[in-house]
Amino acid sequence: MSAAASDPVGFSQLNTPAPQFELPLLQHPGEVELSKLAGLPIVINLWASDCDICREESPAIAKVSRVVAGRVLFLGVDTLDQRGAAIRFAERYKLRFPIAYDSDGIVAAKYRVSGLPVTFFISKTATRILGVNIGALTAQGLIHILHKLYGVDDT
Repeated sequence: MSAAASDPVGFSQLNTPAPQFELPLLQHPGEVELSKLAGLPIVINLWASDCDICREESPAIAKVSRVVAGRVLFLGVDTLDQRGAAIRFAERYKLRFPIAYDSDGIVAAKYRVSGLPVTFFISKTATRILGVNIGALTAQGLIHILHKLYGVDDT
């Protein structure tokens, strides 16, 4: 990881409370609750299947999630979408991490999301938002943020 790398254009570092939520999983029975994810750094990526920019970003999110598996937990949040379209999207882009189904936009509202995609970087305790990226991330940009916030790199 180069020390000269700069933050992605849409990234802002924060230190604010992380709104808690519980949502059903998109593809499997059960629910996901943010507070129960504590233990590893958490990346929450909000997207929708009809979002062109989300389609551009998804391969990078999928790739980095595999590279840092076991060191960072990724959670997708499908927002204001049709379940079938969202499932096809997740399968097409090989999103292998848990995906919550926010059919009513509850999480998007709690996190004050005004457009997609948006990615939140949550503390290991699942209680603080350490950063947010508004807009698409590249794999390199995502790795840069993971290194900056969590000390995680792509090795």
